[in-house]
Amino acid sequence: MTQCPVCESEKDYQRIGQHWSNSTSCDFPYPSESERAVFTGLWLAGATVSETGNNPLLVKTTKYKQALEWIAEEIGIWHSTIKQDSDRETLTEFTGDETAQKNEKWRWTSVSCPWLQHLVEASLTDEFVNFSPRAAQVFTSFRGTLNDGDHLVLWYPDGSAFVDLLAGHGFDVTAHAYEGRSDLIWFDKQTSFEYLDWIGGPIPPLAMKFESN
Repeated sequence: MTQCPVCESEKDYQRIGQHWSNSTSCDFPYPSESERAVFTGLWLAGATVSETGNNPLLVKTTKYKQALEWIAEEIGIWHSTIKQDSDRETLTEFTGDETAQKNEKWRWTSVSCPWLQHLVEASLTDEFVNFSPRAAQVFTSFRGTLNDGDHLVLWYPDGSAFVDLLAGHGFDVTAHAYEGRSDLIWFDKQTSFEYLDWIGGPIPPLAMKFESN
């Protein structure tokens, strides 16, 4: 049995979002500040806002299954499923099991949430896109790493806009454009450590990407 955190009714809810959507006496809760930050960080890290139903949901695909399990714990009631990405079957068919294992990806899906509508047409300049340390931690963990010289690098589609965003938080960085892929955001060594301290370090399942040399 699952208890609704809003009305406290207990039923065998297969999808709690459907309960909130269909109920006449119980409505969608508003995500907490921490939950909104996780949503925002995932969105910045390339998660897709899907509008397949009455309310949007968020979908994040990655090879890091443990990172998605961490997200599931942190996002609480807004977690729905973690499933193997359907592309794996295609990889198996054409390349064999060994290669498919190397390319294996996992898909995390949230519960539908009206607040996510804000992110459908959002950009970095929108006031409600709050680049808090928490949101930055989630984004950086998925889209960043420390290179051999202990310099932090991040990847983002619009590098110049992200440079401006970071400048507003006191971090002086540079962007390098690459044709056909996301821009690379480069931090010098001192700024790297200051920024990682500001976000509280990476999320635990992805800490190996940020180990200092």
